[in-house]
Amino acid sequence: MKKHKPIYQSFSYHNRSSKQVGFNLIEMLVVIIVISIIVTIATPYFQDYLHKSEAKSAHNQIHSAIRTAKVESFIRHQHVVMCLANIHNQCNRNAQNRLIVFSDLNDNHIYDAGRDSLFLIKKLNLNYGHVYLRAAANRHYAKFFADSGLPRGHFGHIKYCPNNASNTYKYIVSFNKLGGIKYKPNSIHPSDCPT
Repeated sequence: MKKHKPIYQSFSYHNRSSKQVGFNLIEMLVVIIVISIIVTIATPYFQDYLHKSEAKSAHNQIHSAIRTAKVESFIRHQHVVMCLANIHNQCNRNAQNRLIVFSDLNDNHIYDAGRDSLFLIKKLNLNYGHVYLRAAANRHYAKFFADSGLPRGHFGHIKYCPNNASNTYKYIVSFNKLGGIKYKPNSIHPSDCPT
């Protein structure tokens, strides 16, 4: 004769199973809440890290471009121009895409693809700020002269201005008539970024 399982055993099994599912659901809700709190706390720090990283990267690229212009002009005995340029490598006062350095063989301050040599393209990829290049006489380019590699009469600066109102990462990188490069954070030298 076949034995049947008592009904209470079956009921007990289902009851235990539903308790286990309920416990997992509570665990999952607790984990989601904890993760939400961590993300809420960490987001401002992560945003600040991204702003700081971009400002530092732009500074390195600016410094590299000024040094390249100076060295290439001196070594090649050619006039060399540094400017902010659009995606077509044309100098423009309001360009933000890239910083370029090129030989200016016909002295027109424009990169002529068939004639001039392009020594450096620094893609800026700015998401959190803007850069502005100003040289003497309100020029939007700097020229390094063939006889010395120096930007006499074309000395100036490139400033980095964050998109937000924070002064923390504003700075100026200046280059003097002897080609000296100096980093000036906003706390030392106000950058007068456009608002």
